[in-house]
Amino acid sequence: MPCGRSDYHYSTSTGYANYHALQAELQRRFANGLQALVSYTWSKCLGVSSGWCNVENGTNGGAVTENYFNQSLSYGPCAFDIPQDVTLSADYGLPFGRGKKYLTHGPLAWAFGNWETNLFFIGRSGQNFQITNGSGDPAAISGTGGIGKTSVSGDDRPDVVPGQPLIPSNQSQLQWFNPAALCIIPSSPGQTVPKGALAPMCTDVLPGSFSVFGDLGLSVLRDQFFYNVDFSLSRRFRISELKSLQIRAEAFNVFNMQILGIPGADVTSGTLGVIHSIASTPRELQLGAKFVF
Repeated sequence: MPCGRSDYHYSTSTGYANYHALQAELQRRFANGLQALVSYTWSKCLGVSSGWCNVENGTNGGAVTENYFNQSLSYGPCAFDIPQDVTLSADYGLPFGRGKKYLTHGPLAWAFGNWETNLFFIGRSGQNFQITNGSGDPAAISGTGGIGKTSVSGDDRPDVVPGQPLIPSNQSQLQWFNPAALCIIPSSPGQTVPKGALAPMCTDVLPGSFSVFGDLGLSVLRDQFFYNVDFSLSRRFRISELKSLQIRAEAFNVFNMQILGIPGADVTSGTLGVIHSIASTPRELQLGAKFVF
């Protein structure tokens, strides 16, 4: 290109990532109408960025590199990294009705026969999330033009306070991690602790009062382990050779298990480490019918 213009956006592919996994599957058909499928994945994804467009199905999707001059500082778990994932699907035809072991004829056979049940279970590791240093550019590298065209504030991390445990011994909804274990890196000389913030200010600075990059590891914290059970009961009523009616009763999150959401992750906030949401969907019941002809 013989010349360039300031209003053009130049991009280069410099990011890198790797993914490794062990996958196992067991399928078995038992006697008397029972069949089951179990799948398990043990995996690890590491990289320097989880993408630009926030479409990677993770809480950190779209996070950029903290320091473009040293991407290795942002090498860590991908936003969509789920180390452990297990699913179980089971189908069972109840032993009632024509051709089954019990209630093979009569009105009871018509009413209670040929019902099928399905159970689906999923359990997986919690998703990682990133604690940010709040607004501003802690290392003062944005300036005007050049790298300033892309803000780094989406992935700036705070410092870790020596001697303070990051995970409390009594981890709970009110304190998923210890706010006192982190400190706020000032974005300008003389900055004081924001009103209501639970974390103190950091004291580390470079010559000339320039702040440093935070030393908290990338995505070192995860939310609660996720698990869910769905259940359904269905039956097909044959009306004629070509016509039938299927009815279904379905329960999603049948045990109404509540999984905690992501805690406050802005180190300048007064809700740092506190969880105010749930990641699961409350129990849902659904009835349906389908006419096939």
